[in-house]
Amino acid sequence: MTKLSWVHILIGDIKSFISGACHGVSHKHLQPYLNEFYTRFNEFQMTGRLLSACLASPGITDAELTQ
Repeated sequence: MTKLSWVHILIGDIKSFISGACHGVSHKHLQPYLNEFYTRFNEFQMTGRLLSACLASPGITDAELTQ
């Protein structure tokens, strides 16, 4: 497992949600779906989740990143 694998997992989860939530949505119903997306993943929630993940992860030195 790489040092930043949780970042890849987080990005993959977000991409899966976007493609799943908006798949096959007609133009008529697109705005309610986008509203739901914004409600679930607004800036406050994402910032809090990212901050929690960063604080829970062990530190990485520059030497470890450039190996």
